[in-house]
Amino acid sequence: MADSLAAHIRRLQSAGTTLYVRIDPLDISRLALEHGQAIDLDLGRTRISGLVKTSGGSPWLAPPPGGSNARITADLRRVGFEHGDDVEAAVTVRGRTAGASVPKACRNESPSRNTPNSPSSSISMSDPLSLFDWNSLYARYDAACHGFDPTSKHLRGKYARTASDRALYYRLVEAACERHSLDADWYEALLYWKLYSQRTLDSKITKWGSTLIHGDLRKFLMKIPPSIPREVQKVAGLVQLIDYYRFPGMRTPTALPVRTTLLHVLYPGVVPIFDQMVLKAVGAWREAANQDMAVLRRYVPHAWVLADRHTRQRSVFKKTPVRLVDIALWLTRNFR
Repeated sequence: MADSLAAHIRRLQSAGTTLYVRIDPLDISRLALEHGQAIDLDLGRTRISGLVKTSGGSPWLAPPPGGSNARITADLRRVGFEHGDDVEAAVTVRGRTAGASVPKACRNESPSRNTPNSPSSSISMSDPLSLFDWNSLYARYDAACHGFDPTSKHLRGKYARTASDRALYYRLVEAACERHSLDADWYEALLYWKLYSQRTLDSKITKWGSTLIHGDLRKFLMKIPPSIPREVQKVAGLVQLIDYYRFPGMRTPTALPVRTTLLHVLYPGVVPIFDQMVLKAVGAWREAANQDMAVLRRYVPHAWVLADRHTRQRSVFKKTPVRLVDIALWLTRNFR
């Protein structure tokens, strides 16, 4: 029995001629496709076979054993497909093949790499919050937010002269409830909220904010669901979905922390912020761990466990349990 998905025809390299098929991460999640599965794609004009690859930031169709990217390219071009074409495809799962190789041209396609030497292979995650003083959470957080500037040029429109880090967070989340109204001011304020403490250059944040293509933001917001369950694959799929949109500031080595910040503001009760500080707090920091999708997949459920364990009954706080744990981990890393 065949299901349908959106097939995206792309080049293996930005200026190359070899074509391959990218698969929407949400379709990967919806159809429960797994890394290494053998599938057939009926594109209407032609039928191609290959192996699902979910490593890296963009799921795609790799050649089957004995096949090649050149053969896939020839089949696609023979019926008129070119780079940038999108087509509805019928997919049939044929089985699972382990150990197939990934072509070199795709290994570094995304900043979210997952390699055999991935830090996730040796990482364990701890709970540092058993003795955390929750009563002082906000006071300690406010005192630790050094560098926040209410007069920052990155805070415009309804975000201008926002008094504090926490106040800006509330405004960003509140605005995200009405997604149709989100604009470049919101996006730049979001970048500022995430990056000011890292002393990211003002010029860089300004460039990212000013080069946002509003149409991409609108298309992304229309594509994603209004709510998501606590499922790791759903979160990972949304993180990877950002690959299809030109969001300035999200294709650098800091991509996963900024991407999860965007998704956290859109889904504050489900998606935790994934960055260096929380990984250090849970004892899982290794070089570039905050750029690794495999580590992200392990951290997300760990954050949910901590949220359920420590904050479910703390109704006095305005923020969600997921955000409260994020703050507590940030403070634990900075003040222990």
